[in-house]
Amino acid sequence: MDNTKNYIIISIISVVMMVPYYIWDCKILNICSGIGCSALTASVMALYIEKNNAKKEKIRLNEAKRIYFKRIEGELNIILGKIIWLDDKIDDREFDWSFQVKEYFTFEFMIWVGRYYNNKKISLDEAEKILNIIRDKYNIEKQQKMQEMELLKIKKMFEIISFDGAHLWREANIVKDNKLMLGIADYLSIEKIDSLIMSISLGIEMMNEDVMNYSDAIGCFFSAYKIISSEIGYAEDIDVSFRCSVNILEGMGIV
Repeated sequence: MDNTKNYIIISIISVVMMVPYYIWDCKILNICSGIGCSALTASVMALYIEKNNAKKEKIRLNEAKRIYFKRIEGELNIILGKIIWLDDKIDDREFDWSFQVKEYFTFEFMIWVGRYYNNKKISLDEAEKILNIIRDKYNIEKQQKMQEMELLKIKKMFEIISFDGAHLWREANIVKDNKLMLGIADYLSIEKIDSLIMSISLGIEMMNEDVMNYSDAIGCFFSAYKIISSEIGYAEDIDVSFRCSVNILEGMGIV
């Protein structure tokens, strides 16, 4: 509970009690001045301690949030980074778009990717700029003007992303199932949890629609990531690479 207002009132009263003694030399005023001085000191110390404790509590809460939301943050980071990475490979002749989706998630393919391509990390602000360009590139109107081969690549690209989406949805459901507890513990408000789940749900759904509304799907994933990053107090750099979901890596025994 914030007692700042009470401490300020006490401090003002304490100062009022101290001032008369410096005007009139009186024993009673001297006593009042001493009481006021002690009260002022106590209120200032109490205010400092409370503010310091509140700061520590906020740090502790943010650390707890980071731990709890680490997996869902990681899945969103993978999806956003992979969208940027795959978009860069659309015109890459070395990258084979003819595989079945599951073949892109084999250990052998990851080894090949790691051997031939470099990864990088970019800030969330930089990622937002790039993703906005990608969103514009893949909006429905521009898709209608694309060649069939290019459309097939884009469709395959988002089928790959959708494969990761299944693992993201699993993590989202864990948060959804615990939203009441998270709200009570002040980890994340129920309204923000609903917004987070809605963004993820819409993003996954849009990737799997026949209309191929990829632009809005990307926007949904980015909105979800911003909700998480704002709540845990910082934003991880986006890892632009062909990473696998945490769940897939665990299944391979890699992590």
